[in-house]
Amino acid sequence: MTSCNSCPVHCGATLPLQSPFPELLSSNIAPSTDAHSAIIYEAIQKARMDAARVETALVQLSARRSELNDFIRKNSSILSPIRRFPAEILSQIFGRYVRPNDTFNPRRHAAWVVARVCRRWRAVALDTPELWCHFVVPDSRFPQLPQRNLETLLKMQLNRSRHAQLSIELAAGPTMLDVMDILLAASARWGAVTLLNEAQFHRFAKHHSAHYPQLQRLCFSEPDTMQRSRTPSLPLDADMVNSLPALTELLWDAPIFRKQLMLPWAQLSLCELRRVQIADFQWIVSFLPPTAHVTAIKIGRWFHPSLIAKESQIQSLRLEHSSIVLIALIAPMLKKLDLDEHLTNEDVSFITSFMNPSKSTPPSLLEHLRIRSGDISAFWIKMLDSTCARDVVRLDISCRDPGGFLEALGSGDLVPSLRTLAIRVHGTGNTDIELVRRMLAARKPTVRTESFKRWEWDFPERNDLEGGLDVVFLE
Repeated sequence: MTSCNSCPVHCGATLPLQSPFPELLSSNIAPSTDAHSAIIYEAIQKARMDAARVETALVQLSARRSELNDFIRKNSSILSPIRRFPAEILSQIFGRYVRPNDTFNPRRHAAWVVARVCRRWRAVALDTPELWCHFVVPDSRFPQLPQRNLETLLKMQLNRSRHAQLSIELAAGPTMLDVMDILLAASARWGAVTLLNEAQFHRFAKHHSAHYPQLQRLCFSEPDTMQRSRTPSLPLDADMVNSLPALTELLWDAPIFRKQLMLPWAQLSLCELRRVQIADFQWIVSFLPPTAHVTAIKIGRWFHPSLIAKESQIQSLRLEHSSIVLIALIAPMLKKLDLDEHLTNEDVSFITSFMNPSKSTPPSLLEHLRIRSGDISAFWIKMLDSTCARDVVRLDISCRDPGGFLEALGSGDLVPSLRTLAIRVHGTGNTDIELVRRMLAARKPTVRTESFKRWEWDFPERNDLEGGLDVVFLE
């Protein structure tokens, strides 16, 4: 017998294993003498001892294998490509990981998490101010985190943001005023802010250092659950025209707007008004520049008979459950009208009146009309046959069954200037492309399809068409 010299653990086992009497293994014959039985017994005992030593060796080998695997894992990480990434690349990766709407929470916020991974990642994170510039502060306290600690962590993150432009969204709780005072120390770097009650807006407008040279987006959104009767109304008579030189976007979501609040209306490019009264809507849009895109959502339907329609120079208007604003609006420069409506008979009268101006009212220059409705009814077809639709060159339709509309459009008298038609059929409706070609044959259609994303209709238009109608189905 020879020892197993190739094994790294000495177990004392010998090879090969061979029975002293192999001829007895294949028969039922007993050993012929007691001496033969003793030899067999001794061989068995030796094999048992070898088996026990092998078991011990296996435990040692298993531990050794774990050590080797751990060594491989740890040392392989040294060769990981991410260790060779320049700090600039890591900074870009961290920037993709941080989401602007993540709630402030040092235990979970992405910027704080990556700063705890290792010394190099921490150094890169601390050297990237853009990771620390988003402050979405909730009203609820963090578990086992007193208000004093919260304010300390806010100051720490504010210092880490250094020169970066800040994005701020505060909850409506009473402790938010203390948080707001901390952030107001860096008001010169505010780029976007969302406020949720009048006390916050009052602090924002009346603070002794209320100057926001970089603020581009201002949002005041008062939740429906606010108990206005319990909180006295604060005077908002601030003149902020000079305090907001960079403001271009305003979102006002509250039922009350005070005209004593002066904002730089003439420089806005986007103005979204929700739940305001129609008189306030009329007053605001009268100050907006022609380039401003205006969105009206759930405008208050209270309308005083003495309210007279006023002229506005806006060129783009989107309405969502707000057709009533058209009765108080004269928009001779309007080029784009977006109707996202579930129409009532009252809405029909508002749109009809707007689309068919009187002789004393100048018609609009409407070029782009977008209609999102369940069905394109006879009313819609009548509206598209109005004076204002004569010069429409692009029409976007979202409905269940456009068949009746396409049949009317195929006559050639409806929207005569139309050059691009985008259709999205939703619900249970379906459209036969060949049938559409036959229905629109008189207008020489070119039918194609484009991918559709939620309310993103900016598909590439065809510029190589010599004439006819470009029909695009959004799938």
